[in-house]
Amino acid sequence: MYHPSFAALLTLGGLAVLVHAAPAPLNSITISQVNLVSSDKPTKKADLSTAPVTPVYLPIQKPLRFISRWGRDDVKIYERLPVPTTTQRVLIVGDIHGMFQPFAALIKAMHYNPMTDLLILLGDLINKGPEPHKVVEHARKLGAKCVRGNHEDRFFFERHRRNNDLPIPEKLDLFPETVRQLTEEDITYLAGCSTVIHLTQSYGPLGEIIAVHAGLQVTRSLDAQKADRVLNLPEIIDWSTYDRTFATRLWQDDWEQAVDPDRPRTVFYGHDDDQGLQIRPHSKGIDTSCFRGNQLTVYELPATKLTSVSCAPDSDYSPVVREDETVHFH
Repeated sequence: MYHPSFAALLTLGGLAVLVHAAPAPLNSITISQVNLVSSDKPTKKADLSTAPVTPVYLPIQKPLRFISRWGRDDVKIYERLPVPTTTQRVLIVGDIHGMFQPFAALIKAMHYNPMTDLLILLGDLINKGPEPHKVVEHARKLGAKCVRGNHEDRFFFERHRRNNDLPIPEKLDLFPETVRQLTEEDITYLAGCSTVIHLTQSYGPLGEIIAVHAGLQVTRSLDAQKADRVLNLPEIIDWSTYDRTFATRLWQDDWEQAVDPDRPRTVFYGHDDDQGLQIRPHSKGIDTSCFRGNQLTVYELPATKLTSVSCAPDSDYSPVVREDETVHFH
């Protein structure tokens, strides 16, 4: 998840950054039943009737400097995953952020069966919420596949630098509860999360399925993505200072325009909870801000349905089901 405070006019470390004049284009969203309940912070609702508005960008004043944090030799960039013939459903879950109770309730509501269902988690299992260990332990026991999120990346960055007595940028938020709770089994599981998962089976008009945390570099092949971009878009981070700027285009716009009708592919992503559901024909953002007390959402294939449970403290976790009306079967 990226922090909404950066979606404004900022100057960080001499970098001119995005003036986020409007939310990402949402005209293709047709799910009108979205009603997120906020606990401690108001959440912006998408104006489903608003036509696309181009964000205003300022030029970057100096080149960004990217440094290797730990060589990334142990980070699996791309995982091609042929779907087993026994798989009847694919369940794709947005950012959980340590919220174990809603996560467990959502999986229970879906009647998940590890023998016939494939469960994919879109990263950011940890940090912010109170029970990161329980979330990761449950994911391990469920046999869930996962993509690495920017918060897992941040955890391994901190861990590597601490283990090697290296300084940590002062702007980097620390999550001591995550460090305290996670076991070696949890850490091993998270280390195995790829940055891109590609399901090669075709799902009707959606085509092949791609799971990432934040976005894709549309001009690059899936196995040549840069981890810093895939985990953080629309942010671009200079890891030497932890300064941030923003990409000058919305990758979703480019992706939708580049879809090959003869071989469609649909990207599922999380990270951008400030915008909520971002459902387009071939790019589907499903981070619904669970850690703020809003909702946790799963997208079900081949049914093309979204199911959510409330993450509010007094929730009874009753599921709410919505149709993805951007999908049209012929």
